[in-house]
Amino acid sequence: MIAETAIKRNERLLLFAIILVAVIVRTLIALIPHVLQGDEGAYLWLGKTLVTGGGYQFFGRPELHYTPFYPLVSGAIWLLVRDLVVASKICFVVFGSLTVWPIYLLARRLYGRPTAWIAGALVAVAPAITSYVYFYGSMTEPLYFLLSFWGIYLAMVALEEDKWWQYATVGVLFSLSYLTRPEGWLFPVITAGYVIIVRLIQRRAWQWHTLAKVGLLLGMFLVVALPYLAFLRNHLGVWTLTGKTWMAYAQQRMLMEGDLIEFDRLSWGLDSTGAEVMYHSLDKFSGHGMLDEIKSNPRRFALDVLHNVRQMDSIFLSKRVLPFFLFPVMGLGIFGTRWSGRRARGELYLFLIATVPAVVFLVFSTHLRFYLGTVVILLIWVSQGIVELGKWIGETLNGASTPAGPGGKARQWEKGVVLALAITMIGYYAVIQPPAVVDGLAYQRFDYKSLGEWLRDNSPANTTVMSRGAIVAIHADRNWAPFPHAEYDEVIRYARGHDVDLIVVNGDEFEVMRPQLAFLGDPAQAPAELELVNVYESDNDTTVMYKLVD
Repeated sequence: MIAETAIKRNERLLLFAIILVAVIVRTLIALIPHVLQGDEGAYLWLGKTLVTGGGYQFFGRPELHYTPFYPLVSGAIWLLVRDLVVASKICFVVFGSLTVWPIYLLARRLYGRPTAWIAGALVAVAPAITSYVYFYGSMTEPLYFLLSFWGIYLAMVALEEDKWWQYATVGVLFSLSYLTRPEGWLFPVITAGYVIIVRLIQRRAWQWHTLAKVGLLLGMFLVVALPYLAFLRNHLGVWTLTGKTWMAYAQQRMLMEGDLIEFDRLSWGLDSTGAEVMYHSLDKFSGHGMLDEIKSNPRRFALDVLHNVRQMDSIFLSKRVLPFFLFPVMGLGIFGTRWSGRRARGELYLFLIATVPAVVFLVFSTHLRFYLGTVVILLIWVSQGIVELGKWIGETLNGASTPAGPGGKARQWEKGVVLALAITMIGYYAVIQPPAVVDGLAYQRFDYKSLGEWLRDNSPANTTVMSRGAIVAIHADRNWAPFPHAEYDEVIRYARGHDVDLIVVNGDEFEVMRPQLAFLGDPAQAPAELELVNVYESDNDTTVMYKLVD
């Protein structure tokens, strides 16, 4: 009893130490400046608006693309720190570090403590789960993974212990996961199907309590998600899980075809009224649908999916994600020992959780951030592979050192080799981290951030700035109007109709995506109604801020 208590205490201390490492790694990364760009800035601004009584809207427009739980959480943190950048960094560090906990429990339940410790450590330091999220993600990923993997772990527990509260809790966790990122709806569907399959094999699938527990899981998911689903229905007139499906599909198709002009026009072109851009217009919900797009040209759809499949090696075989030498190790982790029935059930569930979302995303995108959940599961399998490889090397070394046969030192050899392999893998990721950070910094739009910070100190609070993205306005804490993809006369008419005070133009961006407006990148060519306010010069291009005058 005393020995068991000591083991549990040591296990808790080691888990705490791994989480502390995760905190240190993420804190060091979070100290590096970055820009609230893309989805990250939008989510944070939504949170600030929501918690200050502005409702779920983005600069005056009902928000129909982004789910609300991360905005609610980040908004609550903003209320404490009153700084969007700091709130984002806190979410990154805290939720990202705590994700180690359910990953540890999941790996321990299926494989044992050594695998769990290694899996936790790899998730703590891997660049794909740390610096990549910080620079390229929407910052919803840490909270999303924390909720999702707690749900996955408890679902595995529920299958074995079969308690009502476990199914209900899984439903709630997966609902919060969905409310953090819309693809989270896949988890309750996968889990419900998984439970039915396992109970079918056990000849218990159609017993009333099996169906009732699956129904409880799905029911709790819907109950928690219902307010948001009702919000979407109120604005769109139909029941749907997300308002971004068609736009996401159409945008990605343009990117795959390399047509950046059409991509920009699709997102920021004017709608039928000429008063709103398509991304924020209800026009895109009438007469547009992903299924209609697919049916109109199934051959193109098939080719696009095939193109995405061919990109998978560049995602998963990246030296900063899973270098090629880890795949044999991962195979050893999965198939290195015979499966028990319990192990087979667990492997089946992990396989479904890893592959189904990845397959669904093949329809949309090949951006790594959409496949990071799969990467986490692959890291668990790699961890088990390290343990299996360590056993083999340890037993071999022990046999070579004791010709008469295995002796009492076999276990010590095994532990030593597993520890050495784990440290080597952690060290590899530590070496890879700095260049990953350098690449991430190159991706940041510091021109927009700098102009936004200057604007915050040099403009009235009611200033409206028009730019292709909301980065400038968010960093300036000012109102924003999207810069439409249109002819110049239409742009100016739109700007005056939205009471725009300042207009921001990036020369390189417009030359590539809006050639008809590229002249605005040169202040010398600016029309008379645009008065130069500020210029941000970089090595590659120029970002210009104009004042719109009468």
